[in-house]
Parts: sequence; structure tokens; C-alpha cells
Amino acid sequence: MARYAAVLFRESDQPALFRAYGALRRRLFVEHLGWDLDVRDDLELDGFDHDTTIYAALLRDEVLVGGFRVLPTDGPYLGAVAFPQLAALRPYPRRADCHEVTRFGVDPEAADPKDGLRLYALMFRFAQLHGSRSLVAVCDETYERFLRGMGVRTLRYGPPVTVAQDRFGRPVVALAGEIPIALQNGSRFTRLLAHADDMEIHDETSVLGRARLSA
Repeated sequence: MARYAAVLFRESDQPALFRAYGALRRRLFVEHLGWDLDVRDDLELDGFDHDTTIYAALLRDEVLVGGFRVLPTDGPYLGAVAFPQLAALRPYPRRADCHEVTRFGVDPEAADPKDGLRLYALMFRFAQLHGSRSLVAVCDETYERFLRGMGVRTLRYGPPVTVAQDRFGRPVVALAGEIPIALQNGSRFTRLLAHADDMEIHDETSVLGRARLSA
């Protein structure tokens, strides 16, 4: 039986894991999905990868299979900076207890079919551990429908907008919104959280200190 663990870290905490996550982002977002993103030293990185950025890594038998990036919204973050046009109905938040989640995904070649659900469960465990009021994201409508199918309640900041073309010339349509943590309940959401029940979470960020926590 596979053993799952998760690590919450900054680049300085886990430089090797940071590079592995950057390489996963290149494989997933640039090579597999065709997003037009910068690649440096075989890693997909941008201006939001810096000393204070928090990362979450999902490990199966000590091998990285998925992850995501987190920034508090009281400073610059990707949605508010790069896609202000997506907040046509409601403003992006500017709060330390609201966190933006970006570069969320699992390795298309290495992941188990349920690893995506485990990564979503880890995202909500992060929100619980770090006192998040809401989780902010820029995504497409398919992702939004997938969340709702799992019993996750979402709130849009505006309608979908074509924001770019990918490397294959296809339009990239995105929307911005949030997951209000206080509104998440129900049996489907409880089943989603259960995917983290067998996962040890190691928090190496300065928010909680170098604690080893059970999910």
C-alpha cells in the first residue's frame, strides 16, 4: 500500500523539493497543457516564486506526484496583478487570511487516479492549518464545475474572459473567484477531506514552525 505524505515549505527549507516541483510545473503546464510560460534551468518559475512563497508538495512513497503554490492576498499575487480584468463584479481580496492557490496539479505520468483528490484535500488542510478565510484562484470553467461536483462552494469575481492563447494557438479562457472556507460542508465535502486522513503533513514554514502534524 502506498504511503502518502505532504510537505508545506519555502524554497530555503527544501531546495531540492523546490526544484522537483518547478520541474513538475514545466512538464504539466508547459509541455502537457501548452501554457505559454517562462522556463528557466528546466523549471517553470515566475515573479511570484520568491523567498516568502509557500509551496505544498504531495509525496507518494517519498516521490513528488503533485503540488501547489500559495500566497497571502495582502501582497502582490498572480490573479490581482496579471488578471485584473477577471474581477469585474467583485474586487480581489487584500487580506492576510485569504490565500491565492496557483500552479495546482498532479504529475500526468506518475500520479494515481485519486492523487488529484488527495491534493484537493491537502489544499483544504492547508487552509485549516493556516487560518485561511478563503482560497482564491484563477481557473477555467471546467475546473469550477469539477469543484462543485465535489461539493465545494465557489464564488466568482466576474465572468469568464479570454486572456491569452496557448502554445498550440488555442484560446485560454479563465475566470477568477474564491472558495469561502466557512461555507464548505455537507457529505460530499466530508468525503473529499477524507482523502487526507492517511496523510502526514510536515509544515516547515515559519507560520507554524517546524512541526509535524497529523492531518
